[in-house]
Amino acid sequence: TGKGVTIGLIDCGIDFQHPAFKDSEGRSRIKCVYMMGENGGHKMTINDPETGTSTSPGSVYDTPELIATLTTDTELLSHGTHTTGIAAGTRSPQGYGGMAPESDLVLVGCGNYLYNTNIALGIKYIFDYADSQNKPAVCSISLGSHMGPHDGTGELASVYAQYAGSHSNHIIVNAAGNEAGNSYGTQYSGGESSS
Repeated sequence: TGKGVTIGLIDCGIDFQHPAFKDSEGRSRIKCVYMMGENGGHKMTINDPETGTSTSPGSVYDTPELIATLTTDTELLSHGTHTTGIAAGTRSPQGYGGMAPESDLVLVGCGNYLYNTNIALGIKYIFDYADSQNKPAVCSISLGSHMGPHDGTGELASVYAQYAGSHSNHIIVNAAGNEAGNSYGTQYSGGESSS
């Protein structure tokens, strides 16, 4: 059910007030939100032993009152609502719900700010929150492309290694096939093509 686990999602088009993100009493299961490129909440401060203290772009919403003011990170998309619902949507009275309907949600709304630096900040935000609550965490990232190396040397590979590779209670799940028709196809002996 996901009870005792933090599920974090980095995506675009999240409806923060969707019924699938509320508990049986109508309270939001979203514990905090990081909105890239937005200034309605308060700033996230990053303490890095090597570079010192800095302030990240965007805003943090980490109280029920602040989260209640949010609508969406972008009105043009709904993909983030879809992926969050699959991962952790609350069970409906009919029994439908996500994979982890009792998990705590930490959402990172990308809006129009899909840069590797921002994705790295989102990963850090999700895992730092989970660590502060002493909970294991899954970070789902339904973004990406077929561009760049796919051998562990890409820009985000070191971030993945830092936050998931060296922590037994951190898992990062990346989407595959987000490029649809631009993915590579393979011919199988039965003559069917898969991409």
